[in-house]
Amino acid sequence: MTRSRILFSFAALCLSSLLAYPLLFGGASVVPDDQLQEIVYVDTESGVAFLLRARNSLESHPETGETTLIPGMYCAQCQSWKPVGPLEILQTSRTMHRCPVHKTIMLRDGPLPDSP
Repeated sequence: MTRSRILFSFAALCLSSLLAYPLLFGGASVVPDDQLQEIVYVDTESGVAFLLRARNSLESHPETGETTLIPGMYCAQCQSWKPVGPLEILQTSRTMHRCPVHKTIMLRDGPLPDSP
């Protein structure tokens, strides 16, 4: 009886370790560029909007190489894209982002700028 309990416990331990290994030590897989979502980034210095793949919260400007691009949202009243902050805030914040000029709710969708 004791021997069967030991064998059962050992088998359960082996099975659980086989199932848990990919979750604990598998790591994150790299997502190919063509599968990344395109979002609008706004240059914090010039206000120019760019359509780029969503890789980081801060992106490098395609022409200058400086990290001045942050995600943006569209104000229908201004008819322009405004910088709103990092991707993490956009994904986790439940509050509505408001235009700093008109105080209207900004949208994630709007006329897309030309991609570089």
